[in-house]
Amino acid sequence: MASVEQFATRVRNAVSRGATSVEVEASKLNVSLSAALKREGFLDSVEKLEDKGPGTKCKLWFKVGRDLKPLLTYIEAFNFPGRRQYLPVKSIPRLKAGAGVVVISTSQGVLTGREARSKSVGGELLLKIW
Repeated sequence: MASVEQFATRVRNAVSRGATSVEVEASKLNVSLSAALKREGFLDSVEKLEDKGPGTKCKLWFKVGRDLKPLLTYIEAFNFPGRRQYLPVKSIPRLKAGAGVVVISTSQGVLTGREARSKSVGGELLLKIW
């Protein structure tokens, strides 16, 4: 399973069972995806666990609402080997009237849709979140 798909699946499963945190592999891509989620307010903190070599993990703490449920309710991986979607800056979608977020891999790193539009860069669509 590819890293983006595995990241989305772990987060989606943790949210569906009502967990407040989840552990994911600490690859460069997963750390970048976590940083984007934190910048958008879906995560409280990202904590790198002990460095144990190639199996190093990151613990993601979800930001929760008053009902103690995670604010993140939906996450979908959008880059499968047969379904890669590259978007110019003008085609970056706005989800849920601005309440949703797309995460894009650009030449300037992993950015949210809002950041990519402000920097006028397009890229490969990785995740849809709300």
